[in-house]
Amino acid sequence: MYHPETSLNSADRSTKRRLLTPARLVLYPTLAVILLCAWGIHSMFYWQGKIGGPLEEDLGFRMRGRYIQVDGKRVEALTITSVRSGGVFEQAGFRPGDIIVDDLDFCQFYKKLERARGTRCRLNVVSWQDSGDPGARAARLIEFSVPERS
Repeated sequence: MYHPETSLNSADRSTKRRLLTPARLVLYPTLAVILLCAWGIHSMFYWQGKIGGPLEEDLGFRMRGRYIQVDGKRVEALTITSVRSGGVFEQAGFRPGDIIVDDLDFCQFYKKLERARGTRCRLNVVSWQDSGDPGARAARLIEFSVPERS
């Protein structure tokens, strides 16, 4: 009868034992989680820090997150706080206080705009001044051209 453990020479058995130590069974998944978290943080700072500022400048707007109630849940809403006179966002029809109701966080929003450079982009917005649940408000579809990087 074949026994895998008895067919290994002593060097093979010690290598196998070293690879599967309890410490390594904890260490490898922990390192994987750390690397994933580091990648997520890097991605967030890249899109919000490095890409977001130039996009806001090129398109002529400023934004921030505000917490609002949607369907009874508190969620962060991407809100246009200002639009530059004559800027792309003003010409497209954005107004200060508009809430972006597309299901995007900051990173996804900046990615969408950056990837649309040189093409057209569409966003759904509702006005901050309207009453009621933002999810139930009448949304405006705004389509605009995202200029190439300046």
